[in-house]
Amino acid sequence: MTSRRTMMGVSFLVSALVYIAMLLAAPYVTLMEANRSAAVAMNLVSISLREDTPEVTPPPVEENPVAAPSRPGSIEELLSQPGEAPVEAPAGQNAAPAEIPDLAGRVAGEPIAREHELAFDPASLERADAKIIEIDRDTARNEVEVPRRLVRPSPDRILEPGVFPALRSEGFAPGDIPLEPVPAGIGLAPAPGEALAGPPPVAPVTPPVPVPEPVQKAIEAPLADLPIENEVREAKAESDYVFLDDMLDIRVNTYTQPGEPLGFFELVVSPKQGKAVEVIPKDITFVVDASQSVMQRKLDLVCRGLGGVIMRLRPEDYFNLVIFRDNPVPFQPQRVPATEANKAAAVGLLKGLESKSQTDVYKALNPVVMEAPRPGIPGMIFISSDFRPTTGVQNGREIINGLSRDNALRNSIYAFGVGNTVNRYTMEFLAYRNKGRARITPDIEKAPPELEAFYQEFSDPVLTGIQVNFSRIDEEEIYPAHIPDFFTNSGVALYGRFDPAKNRQFVMRMTGWAGDRKKEVVFRAELDKAGKGGSSIPGNWAFAKSYALISEMSEKGETPELLNQLRELSRKYNVRTSYDQ
Repeated sequence: MTSRRTMMGVSFLVSALVYIAMLLAAPYVTLMEANRSAAVAMNLVSISLREDTPEVTPPPVEENPVAAPSRPGSIEELLSQPGEAPVEAPAGQNAAPAEIPDLAGRVAGEPIAREHELAFDPASLERADAKIIEIDRDTARNEVEVPRRLVRPSPDRILEPGVFPALRSEGFAPGDIPLEPVPAGIGLAPAPGEALAGPPPVAPVTPPVPVPEPVQKAIEAPLADLPIENEVREAKAESDYVFLDDMLDIRVNTYTQPGEPLGFFELVVSPKQGKAVEVIPKDITFVVDASQSVMQRKLDLVCRGLGGVIMRLRPEDYFNLVIFRDNPVPFQPQRVPATEANKAAAVGLLKGLESKSQTDVYKALNPVVMEAPRPGIPGMIFISSDFRPTTGVQNGREIINGLSRDNALRNSIYAFGVGNTVNRYTMEFLAYRNKGRARITPDIEKAPPELEAFYQEFSDPVLTGIQVNFSRIDEEEIYPAHIPDFFTNSGVALYGRFDPAKNRQFVMRMTGWAGDRKKEVVFRAELDKAGKGGSSIPGNWAFAKSYALISEMSEKGETPELLNQLRELSRKYNVRTSYDQ
């Protein structure tokens, strides 16, 4: 035991001696030999701070300064100091001007040579070109502020030598411009030794032939009072359209309200009874809202009605089906022919649909409105929804404006709602802005027959892309502005205003497409002989105009002008809108 302790003491002593030896030798031993590859050792730099005053070189002193240098001090001190000697002007600057002897006589006796003679030269006037610049009313630039007279353009004509052009007024028709030689002495200075000539001889005036009084009254009658059969015949002669005059029934009723300077008219175009009007194909897409906001019972009834509608599509029709919640799920990437197999497959998708998830109306309709129909074929979108989105674009005005802009009237939108929770504003004005209609069925249990009856109104199209032009009447007060497509089961109703003292007759031309064929109707309306309608005509006109105003406000905002017009309609015709509250 003792020897073991002795050995441990010796080991400790040896370790201590080795540790002390290493501490003493550490400053002289390189442990890692860092920077062995460096060829040159680092230079030590000593940095110190000191102030260095730059040497300022005085500016050179001019030998002859013009002005005395400024001195420090106040203005009073500078004024009290003695001034410097004034600088004398160079010799010759103050000398009196030299006199030129006989200056006036020398100027009068030396004529000035002229490059051009100032005397009148008739030959130079004959060599000059006369030009008239006419500014057409249609091509005049509004931003050029130049006083001018706007006239109708006249045919070109090269004037003969010695002939001057004569200005014409708007009373002259093109080609009736008198161009005659200017009589001697008119507008020209006389040649030396020649006297001014008198005025040109006046041609004898032939007395007018007396016109019988009945003929004179006919000539002075307003244009609207004259027969316009020729106008109708000329309109048809100039057209290459297929006419539908014998296929359609056009009815005009008027109403003159006491105290109103303008009257109202209602024009309804519908198929004639007993006439077979050719039906054209259609391109239609059915859009179904299957989100959680649509209760399951309501969804089942809507799908039952849509299934019957799809199965009645004609073989020449093209169709598609889109089921949407937060994302749309199309039946096909695009519209397909309405074959029996395609219709059965689409109806199969409607069976067993479950109401769930959120609602995104804009996302569902946006790709649908971007699909254009076939040329000459009406495009339709039939959507069933409550129009209450819970995700995506939720503002009704943004939905209406965005979809209407992207659609660009390619497709007519027909909206169908069930129950009392439908957003009427979004639904109705989305359809109105896109040439369609809207229908709401309050009773959920009546959804299938009501849906089929609504679809039946536009199931058989006759004309699409309809344009209506009116002659001799104000078109700005005719509504709707965008004419919907024409169908066999529902006609087109237009409402407008007229002046009973002036607009007793007008001509309407309605044109449209039926596939690859152009068709039109030319109709003459005799307002003074039209049927007398009831007081509902002013109300229908005011209702149609209020729709146009609210639609315009959804696009441009509630401007004071539009609001005042809407309130005036409400006050005079008892048309109630949400803006009356």
